[in-house]
Amino acid sequence: MLYFLLGLIDLGDKMYRILVKKFPSFTFGYIRWGDQYAGIYNYNMELFNPEKALSIYKMGLKNGREDMKILSRYYKML
Repeated sequence: MLYFLLGLIDLGDKMYRILVKKFPSFTFGYIRWGDQYAGIYNYNMELFNPEKALSIYKMGLKNGREDMKILSRYYKML
């Protein structure tokens, strides 16, 4: 999230990609990554991209194993 706050979007995406690749069942990796585009934190509304957020949440629904009820709520919110 810090990279997104600093405006280093590509690096932020890269770090989340590494995180979910290394820990694919860690659902909150997908949630926090998708949140950057879902407008959850509203730090940078220029990043608001519900389609991208949904695609990341879908990845988590496919790969995640922990806290799936929480992730499905995030997915349904968009």
